[in-house]
Amino acid sequence: MKPWISKEVVLGAIVCFAGHAAGAVKSIAHRGHSLVAPENTCAAFLASSNVADFVEFDIRATQDGKLVIIHDETVDRTTDGTGLVRELTLAQLKALDAGSWFSSSFSEEPVPSLTEALQCILPFATPLIEQKTGTPQAFVDLLQAMDITSDVVLQSFDWTFLAEVNHLDPDIPLWFLGDGVIFPLTEWPRSSQQEENASHGGNKTLQLGRLISCIAWV
Repeated sequence: MKPWISKEVVLGAIVCFAGHAAGAVKSIAHRGHSLVAPENTCAAFLASSNVADFVEFDIRATQDGKLVIIHDETVDRTTDGTGLVRELTLAQLKALDAGSWFSSSFSEEPVPSLTEALQCILPFATPLIEQKTGTPQAFVDLLQAMDITSDVVLQSFDWTFLAEVNHLDPDIPLWFLGDGVIFPLTEWPRSSQQEENASHGGNKTLQLGRLISCIAWV
């Protein structure tokens, strides 16, 4: 099957964020270098070496609470299996072929775990982790265990999830995805602990730490 996404969307991005020179342009390999290898696999990640500054991929939680790399809610489109990711265990997902749909040369390419994806990408690029499902604690625990909290970027459309992550570990760089007006820091979502503190007269503002401010896809 031919990849449907264009090269400009896969590799073209303007990224604006704190700590980098104004106007700096960084490239992002969307779901890895998915023009030449099946998306969200280690083959696609490794193909991004010397191509992209960031390698983006999507995370979902399995039935047994493990974090794996897959975009869709189901495994149907990008593996030889069927069913919802949240209803399959890590072992069941590992038994699937995530490469043959793209090309027979990628037969038996496995669904990567988050740990495996990070190990693939970190030697040459910054992992850009997009949370689809999974708890803040699960992400923070894994990144802390690997001692890489400052070496990745975590992004999500769920801003409450990102607030929880920030509360657990302010060192993890965050990208907030979405559209519309960006509101003042005092109005950003707060973690459940921050809400509790506020109800008892505590600090009512979210300390965003190393927030990365904006992404514009081209």
